[in-house]
Amino acid sequence: MNFKSIDDLYSFLEKADCKPRTRFEITRDFRALIDASSDADVKNKIKWETYVFDFVLRNGSVKPLQSIPKEDAKSVYEYPSYQEFNEKAYSYLKERASNVKSEHLIAQYNQVLWNSPTRHKHQSQAKRAIDAYLRLLNRLDCKREAESSGWDCLEILRNGFYLSLQTKYKVADYKKLIHSFLFEKKRFHEDLKIYLLKFLLELPQIKAKDFEGCLEIVRQIGTKRSQKKPDYFVTKEVYQTGLAIAQKCNSDVKIWNKRIGDATVRMAESRLDDETKIVPLRFYEEALPYYRAAGQARKLKEIEKKYFELKKKLKLTKIEVPLDEEQGKILNEYFDTKTKNLLKRSSKEIYGYLISGEDIFPKQAWLQELAKKKGNTFLDFVTTTKFDINKNASKQKEGKGALLKSKIFESYHYYIQMSVRPYLYRIFIDGIINNKITFEGLVKFMYENTWLGQELLNTDSGGDTLKYRWVSLMAPSLHEYFLQTESALKSGNPYTTYIMPIDSLTLKFEGVLRDFCGLIGVSTTITGKGNVLREKYIEDMLADKEVKKYFDEEDLLFFNYLFISKEGMNLRNNIAHSYYRPHNYSLHKMHLLICAFLRIGKYRINIQEKS
Repeated sequence: MNFKSIDDLYSFLEKADCKPRTRFEITRDFRALIDASSDADVKNKIKWETYVFDFVLRNGSVKPLQSIPKEDAKSVYEYPSYQEFNEKAYSYLKERASNVKSEHLIAQYNQVLWNSPTRHKHQSQAKRAIDAYLRLLNRLDCKREAESSGWDCLEILRNGFYLSLQTKYKVADYKKLIHSFLFEKKRFHEDLKIYLLKFLLELPQIKAKDFEGCLEIVRQIGTKRSQKKPDYFVTKEVYQTGLAIAQKCNSDVKIWNKRIGDATVRMAESRLDDETKIVPLRFYEEALPYYRAAGQARKLKEIEKKYFELKKKLKLTKIEVPLDEEQGKILNEYFDTKTKNLLKRSSKEIYGYLISGEDIFPKQAWLQELAKKKGNTFLDFVTTTKFDINKNASKQKEGKGALLKSKIFESYHYYIQMSVRPYLYRIFIDGIINNKITFEGLVKFMYENTWLGQELLNTDSGGDTLKYRWVSLMAPSLHEYFLQTESALKSGNPYTTYIMPIDSLTLKFEGVLRDFCGLIGVSTTITGKGNVLREKYIEDMLADKEVKKYFDEEDLLFFNYLFISKEGMNLRNNIAHSYYRPHNYSLHKMHLLICAFLRIGKYRINIQEKS
């Protein structure tokens, strides 16, 4: 949005849909207006608006968008912070809170003021926010909202009801609305009713009588879930909610403990193909206390026996990973000029360059030639032991082929550190600063220009057709990356953590590759030990001859280096086994992961139903 004046900004805010998930995105365009204005008073007002909309409104309170411990482990950096507001700022916010018309804006300004230092807050601010939230909830189609954008009605309800309970204002109105959400058809999304009940359980003001009839709602949702493919985490959460309500109402808790145990065992038995046996063992162990609490002596004995027998098959392996990364200086001027020229292009051209630019990653032929020119060294004639990130030791494979592969990945690693990392850093960071690379733009590009945006159909074992898009599954991680990076750029805050998006995207790449194989007609199952069928691992799929025909050799080398190679980053193994610690989750790995998804998404294929 290109704002010409602060009045343009005000007009936009009144018309904009300032839902919780869009507020932070709105402030991105405020920065340009601050830079363009020569009026110090206007600059301050826009800055205060930015802080107001970057605050997170949660449970009637106001939280900073980021709150990160500093290196001294004592102080905390927060953005935004009430410390940024002076007396003039509070006067401005009070005026805005009284004059705005949009229900979203009324709630936003007044909730921020209600949570401000005592001398600036007044109960009238809380009441105005409570009324605005109530009007919104009565106006919105919450079932449709949930299906299109998730949690908006629930978040509005949490804010409004918490404020209502704090001030004892319109509590009965909110209770009546909550009852209609739970018991009237088509008022609230069925799955989200569990989270509404979990919210009510958090509130000491909600008594046992307020949960009358709710156990039947939970039972019905749980029954529908249990009839589908094992969905342990959701099903367990459903039945744990039932257990908590039963405990609060002094009802029978044994049946709920049994249901949780059954759901956990179903998950264990769906993962018996795990050759390490770590996953099913964990689920069997988790089921035991629930059966014990349910008084299911026979079932308890049965699962204990399965656990004992499976534990004998537990396998732990040592994995080879390269030594720590080395930092090296690069030609900064070259990359600065190259990036500057690239950012003169449109956003779509920039994303296209990241998808297929031939000068970003090294060529396979060049790496092979470089490895051969290195010749033999002393280390080639001795047994080399390497230590992985978790201090496990392993010996390098013997043979000329293994030695050449090791040298290729060694050169590849140095090229990544010295060339690719600094170049991608400039592209992404400068691209974000110049609004050429955004969350919305990247997701839209993937949706329109890669097969990751196409709708896939999957028929489960019950015959139900499931629809999904990989872009939708990736979007939360991409949003977290942009949120943290943009917060850092806005505030100068150096404290970021990309743990969630790196963990999520690393594991999802295997799912993307599995679907790619299915869509080109390559089987994703293989006969494992004991003639037991199992799903192919990511390394099996990347090594498949038919799959390799579809990929450029540079992309295939990149995927191997990033995800599975013991001589490379080996992200899949390090993430899945939780070897990484906070310092391992770097911004550079996020950039490589985004490129990996763009590059696998460029291969056009015909989408057909999978079963």
